[in-house]
Amino acid sequence: MKYAILIVRILLGLMFAVLGSNAFLHFMQMPPMQGDAGAFMGALFHSGYLYVIAGLQVVGGLLLLLGARFVA
Repeated sequence: MKYAILIVRILLGLMFAVLGSNAFLHFMQMPPMQGDAGAFMGALFHSGYLYVIAGLQVVGGLLLLLGARFVA
């Protein structure tokens, strides 16, 4: 069980760090969104909150990758 928790923590940390940094580096293209989802993402982008969310996602991912000191 100890190894399963370690593997899940590393994979989740990598996913958060890589996908959160995509908001700043734009290395993966996003298809255009339609409807309510597009309106919501547009509002987040124009208000600047998208960068705050992406920054917190990167920080959370890095804390998961750092080790047992920052996890429950």
